[in-house]
Amino acid sequence: MKPTVFKGLFKRLIYILSIALIFLLSGKHYGQTQAPSVQTGVTFQWEDVQTIPSNPATIKSITIDGEVFEAFAAPTSYEMTRVGPAGHSTNNIYLNGVVVNNNSSNPTWNLHAQAAYQDKNLNHYFVANPNGRDICGDFNAVATTDAQLQTLYFNPGIPSNEGGLLAVSERNANNCYYIAVYGTPSGGGPEQFLGDTFVRANSTQWGPLFNAPPAGVDYWNSGRVQENNGTIGIAIFKLDDLAPTGSVITKVELVGATLDHADGKVFVVQKYAQAINEKACLDTQFDGSVVTNSIPSGSTFSLVSGPTPAGQDFTFNSDGSYSYTPETGFLGDVVFEYEVCLPFPNSGTCDTNTVTITYVSWSDEYCTCSSGNANGPLLQN
Repeated sequence: MKPTVFKGLFKRLIYILSIALIFLLSGKHYGQTQAPSVQTGVTFQWEDVQTIPSNPATIKSITIDGEVFEAFAAPTSYEMTRVGPAGHSTNNIYLNGVVVNNNSSNPTWNLHAQAAYQDKNLNHYFVANPNGRDICGDFNAVATTDAQLQTLYFNPGIPSNEGGLLAVSERNANNCYYIAVYGTPSGGGPEQFLGDTFVRANSTQWGPLFNAPPAGVDYWNSGRVQENNGTIGIAIFKLDDLAPTGSVITKVELVGATLDHADGKVFVVQKYAQAINEKACLDTQFDGSVVTNSIPSGSTFSLVSGPTPAGQDFTFNSDGSYSYTPETGFLGDVVFEYEVCLPFPNSGTCDTNTVTITYVSWSDEYCTCSSGNANGPLLQN
């Protein structure tokens, strides 16, 4: 082989490797598998009664097979990351049928868009037509598309908890999103790609219909409409399919995956307060905390009820720490209920659960192993 030919091949190899390295370092990775959405057992509950299409449609909770999910977490900030092929003028923010912003180049756009994405009123939402691209289902096209890209940031991050959901709304249920979730993996580390999916569309739906998605569609018809009398579609995905349980979500990217960009918003819907079971030894003060990895940092805690029995002394602090002193000789369960409320802008998103402290005698294996003193405390009244 001639030296000049070898040199040319070497340069080309270096170029290819450089491009690959840049791609890897950018943190942009794309999956190749459509996440399954929830297809059965869903009902929606609402805060208000909708008598005309422009009335609010404020979601209260989602029930799946009898389990109620009502803790909706919205993003802390918003960014129009890539405008899309049709430009700023096709982007709008609607509030109960009124256009509050008609161009994403307006200086107030980010503020209005952020407010829309944080509102549980599904008639307060983002609209664009066109600005997407017809790439629904084509994961390979995501890396090169010029379709509009919006980024929703969560700071502090939202833990992905067991049984959690990601809910996506869309006017008329007839357009597709590509959604990518980023965050830190379970156990820590730098922000990275966690998972992605397309949200597959139905034909155009009208009126306050309620029904499950047909085959190949992710949107439920929710029973509510937006100002154009278009059915509000809501797609529901298991959060673990997009962000593995134990990871912490820091941002969600939304890409218009049909030419007519989907019109809606995204919520993380899950439980945060965990049922906690503790053990304590006869006649000892128990000091504990309700803080777990399932709760975002910066959350606040309060006592809902209890403890029962009251004991000699009980203190519960806003950081989730608590202390309980039982009556002398008490054996059995002490139960109290606590509430956790997420940090701003989700301070109205709260969840409750119980703590059970089981007092056992010093002959119990727990006390023997934990203290090395089977005869009980040295100092008693």
